[in-house]
Amino acid sequence: MDDPLQGQDEGGKELTQTMMAAAEFRDPLVTVDLIRKALLGLSEEHRTAILLKEYLGLSLEEMAGVMDCPLSTAKSRLYHGLKGVQRNLVRLGARS
Repeated sequence: MDDPLQGQDEGGKELTQTMMAAAEFRDPLVTVDLIRKALLGLSEEHRTAILLKEYLGLSLEEMAGVMDCPLSTAKSRLYHGLKGVQRNLVRLGARS
């Protein structure tokens, strides 16, 4: 069986694992609500980075262009945003 986390960077893998743990014994609507709350707990810059990468599928270079920032800043915002979502999910009751 293929690894569903293949191709994700370490921050993305950690976030995916935390979200999977949150969903393990929960109703899907509860899980979606937890993720929404975790995202809303981030700064706009971190939330935007995650949405551009994870939901729109942009590359880091494309993200930097949309956010009008250097590539290193786009990477940093994504990394810190993913860590923030992970912390928020744990705070909201998801298991890590």
